[in-house]
Amino acid sequence: MSYAQCMLCCVSQQLQGAETEFSSLTKLSHPNIVHYKCMNLKERNDSIVVDIVVEHISGCSLSTYLHKETSVPLEQLRHYVTQILSALDYLHSNSVVHKVLCSSSILVDVEGNIKVTDYSISKRLADICKADVFEQTKVRFSEDGLPSKPGKKGDVWSLGLLLLSLSQGQVTKEYPVAVPANLPADFQDFLEKYVYCIPVSFCGFLFVCFVFERLEVF
Repeated sequence: MSYAQCMLCCVSQQLQGAETEFSSLTKLSHPNIVHYKCMNLKERNDSIVVDIVVEHISGCSLSTYLHKETSVPLEQLRHYVTQILSALDYLHSNSVVHKVLCSSSILVDVEGNIKVTDYSISKRLADICKADVFEQTKVRFSEDGLPSKPGKKGDVWSLGLLLLSLSQGQVTKEYPVAVPANLPADFQDFLEKYVYCIPVSFCGFLFVCFVFERLEVF
């Protein structure tokens, strides 16, 4: 068996594992997440084609604000974050970590409601592709300037960065992260609990309930 065939076999095995994971994700149902429908793998010569079908959402992603460098009004941001938190709490309660939460993975439908997409499987597929490319080319890319955090706390960290970016109308890139002093005091306190990752023992539902309570003040 040639080296290319060995690599293809290895990737195929990893993708089959991803397909099994995707099958379990299709069972998830929540008004604020995009429903996954099916995933198919097709081998073509020396490559594998991955087809994924998900629920169609008419609207745009939150990245639209950042591309236009437009800040989101706090009242509107509160509406968004309430629904994002509801989606994350549902995912976490089902042992699903988003892993790549960002503005482009959060859609807003035509009625103004949030739909979180790209959860879990997107990162896994990206890692498989990167590992294959790295192995073949021996290329290594530099790490992002911002540190990454694993698991559910990583989702919380990513949400904090996202909210800070949306409130300012530009992507947060500097580290350590600084919460602007010109924001309402309660919103500053809310953001600091995310971007500074203040240790808490209730990252799931209790944490979400705490944030909901904090949200009522701004």
